[in-house]
Amino acid sequence: KKKHPPKNLQYCVVGRGVELAKLHKIFALCIALSKQILYKFGWQQKARRKLMYKFFKEDLDALDFKIKELRKTIREAGQQMGAATEDGEREHDNPELDDAMRRFEMWSKHLREMNEIRGKAEIVEPSDVSGDKASIGCTITFVDQDENEKTVSIGSYMPSEASTEISYNAPIARILIGLKVGEYREGKIAGQDVEFEVTRIEVTKRRH
Repeated sequence: KKKHPPKNLQYCVVGRGVELAKLHKIFALCIALSKQILYKFGWQQKARRKLMYKFFKEDLDALDFKIKELRKTIREAGQQMGAATEDGEREHDNPELDDAMRRFEMWSKHLREMNEIRGKAEIVEPSDVSGDKASIGCTITFVDQDENEKTVSIGSYMPSEASTEISYNAPIARILIGLKVGEYREGKIAGQDVEFEVTRIEVTKRRH
């Protein structure tokens, strides 16, 4: 006569099988999510590597001058830090040293940011600007949602201080870029809904 395992043992085996099936599904889900996260992270890293900052030559020259001056300022701040410690005092009860260190750290961070931008800078030639649609190097006239007509000139990522252009990374520019005359686009600026319709596009005359 064939022997059968006790019922409680059968339930135990079945229960373990169900638990293993659940664990298998959870494990498979974790692997799928991990692949998605890694893919997304890899895509973002690739996008960051490809990110370039567009500059017209005069604006890039201005950035180079800023970097040069900032390096000089940082050296002077370092000398002030050294002078503030000549009397043997350290950070404690030494406001001059504290102030010098604060400025040194602030300017050093700013220098790192500018060096990163400079390292990924890409020159835009004025001859590459067509004016067929709103883009860097163009002066655009548009009408907003309140029927107000405005004109802006879109320039480099960091226009020089002497320039009247706005960065192509500015909120207004991001809404306008890519539009042709007669086209409109909705967007948000400072949390407010806006709508711009392009009425005129001209190639901005560059400074020499």
